[in-house]
Amino acid sequence: MKQCEYCAKEISYHEQYCNEECKDNALDFFDKIESKNIIFSVFQIAGIILMIIGFITGVFQAFWGTLISGCAAILLGIVFYILPFGTLEMIKKFKIKKMIKITKLIALGFILFGLIDIALGQFVF
Repeated sequence: MKQCEYCAKEISYHEQYCNEECKDNALDFFDKIESKNIIFSVFQIAGIILMIIGFITGVFQAFWGTLISGCAAILLGIVFYILPFGTLEMIKKFKIKKMIKITKLIALGFILFGLIDIALGQFVF
């Protein structure tokens, strides 16, 4: 059987969504991706650049390196939590609703990693 593109419930082959609510939620999600894509990309690039700067700084001064890389991980986690845009492959495999949950869990992992990185940097170095 074919699955709803939003919630993954089984539907007939002639439908794309199981009901109007799923259709509206999916269309809202795709509109959000389209309208927030530039903001998402800018913050994602900024987080990656900060992460690289933190790793390079960490070679010379471990305290500042862990602080910068931890803040970058927290920034990326917040961005992915607020804007849970997964890849097209994730949408195809898990459908939109489950992909949002998985992306938010990964985002919480980034935030937790950043907090642990900062905390260990404060105490160890």
